[in-house]
Amino acid sequence: MRSITSPILAFILMLPVHGAAQSSGTIGHGTLIQTVDETAPHLVLDLSRPTPQSLSDRRPGANFLRLHLRLSGSQPLGPVSVDVSDGSGRLVQTVNLSGPELPRDIWTKVIKGDVYIVRQHGISPGPAQLAVSQVLVDVTLIEPEGFQKGGPFFTEIAALSKNSPLRTVALAVARMAVARNDGGWSCTGFLIADRLLMTNHHCVASDDECKATYVAFDAGFDPAPSNQIHCAAFRYGSPDLDFAVIELESSPGSAVPLKFSETPLSSPSALQIVEHGWEYPEEISMTGCDVTATNVDSTIVDSHTDVSYTCDTFDSSSGSPVLTSDNRVVAIHHLQFPNRGVMIGDIVQELNKEALSN
Repeated sequence: MRSITSPILAFILMLPVHGAAQSSGTIGHGTLIQTVDETAPHLVLDLSRPTPQSLSDRRPGANFLRLHLRLSGSQPLGPVSVDVSDGSGRLVQTVNLSGPELPRDIWTKVIKGDVYIVRQHGISPGPAQLAVSQVLVDVTLIEPEGFQKGGPFFTEIAALSKNSPLRTVALAVARMAVARNDGGWSCTGFLIADRLLMTNHHCVASDDECKATYVAFDAGFDPAPSNQIHCAAFRYGSPDLDFAVIELESSPGSAVPLKFSETPLSSPSALQIVEHGWEYPEEISMTGCDVTATNVDSTIVDSHTDVSYTCDTFDSSSGSPVLTSDNRVVAIHHLQFPNRGVMIGDIVQELNKEALSN
């Protein structure tokens, strides 16, 4: 059984943070589930007024929202914060605005429903404003061809026996919500060590995208769960192998990092993919999920690093762990139509090479 070794983990954590996004070749981002709505720049809180303010707005028909907040001012803020809540008043996030960094851009967590409320706490000693500069609004998704919720193509994790080892595996697989000024998307990722998550490079390609990313390990039923963990740093990525490693701000708790398989794949071999569709509970594809070919030409570079399979996947399954029948990661899913993953052996070899050369 192969896993990420301590020297490799130490190497990843010592790497400098990557600021600018790199091209990820011909593969697009995960699922473009949201569109940018730039009609809200008038929604501004004057943080220096003697009485704390609040604002709210509605995006009719939206199921989920994310806000882009723009903080500006002429001097460091004192103890000022805002609470971001959904339309029912449920607190989604408290954002601390204190500190010298001005101007500042902030992406919020995912807010459930079509209404958001922003409430100010504390008063700035000098001129300062907080504007809702953009609102990312989800759009209706097209279900995968042949998809039957709870049917033969996917199985809900929650429907498995409580003693099923796949339930333990699923705890380490997270839904990811990524945002950028030109839109937002959803992907999947999985723990390889405490606070280290692996996903596709085309999902998160830089520290800028990392800072606009939240992940949720308890998202089996709710795409806007209370426990959304912020991405702290982009640690390593390879556009050629389409994988990235990001560091989380906090530990996901009881989730156990997944182990890698070192057994060569052959065709046919049974596989399993634990994945997150944006508006569906966490699912597993295992019926009719088999290897069709190994050492397949990569769609990104001239190499033979892909494996193809017949498993069913969502658009937002990018970054999902492809598992052997004994629940070890053998590939990371990165392409749909046809379904393909990058073989984990090539990824470990890349990390080993980089660790030894530094």
